[in-house]
Amino acid sequence: MKDEDRLSKLRDALLAQDSPSPARALAHQEILFTKIRRRLQIQKGLVGTVYIGIFVLAFWFFLQAGRARDAAAAVWWGAGSMHLLLWFLVFFLWHVEGLIGRLLPSACRAGHTLGERRAIFIAALAVCALGTAFLGRAAFVHDSLKAAQASCYILWAPLFFLFWYPFGIATSVARLWLKFRELELQPSSLEEAGGTPPAESSSLPDR
Repeated sequence: MKDEDRLSKLRDALLAQDSPSPARALAHQEILFTKIRRRLQIQKGLVGTVYIGIFVLAFWFFLQAGRARDAAAAVWWGAGSMHLLLWFLVFFLWHVEGLIGRLLPSACRAGHTLGERRAIFIAALAVCALGTAFLGRAAFVHDSLKAAQASCYILWAPLFFLFWYPFGIATSVARLWLKFRELELQPSSLEEAGGTPPAESSSLPDR
């Protein structure tokens, strides 16, 4: 009982507080938007830096493929460059899907969807690690045909996720658009339900 009384008093005290002034609320919103923009710029810079590093490394692999003395080494360096770029694109799309999913309200986030995203991400990590292991093993293969076959398997692995994540992004964008349309239509429906107020008579009563 004491805890309930204390919570009720705290609730009443919070409700009794004056609402912030419009100027203070606007200043608070400006501070929040500034923090969000700064965080987006930092995140954009980090992702761009990682992408530039991976692209430079993949391009160096590509140059090594052109300088190789035999076909097996050329195929291995070329497969390694594409392996880096494709898997970076896979995890970048996973990150984009997660960012769009955060914009959705909790009612639109189904439990099986979150579990499905986690399972697909774990599967992508496992397949990426397995492909990297196969790529490392193929470095010791001197047969050109076997190196080409191993490279085909390695490059086909990320293609499933490159098709999977765009479908997930499209689904999240569609849900977000439907929620936006629902919120947009609510004020108009309330206005139609309320109707227009009756017009006041312009004629003055006779004296």
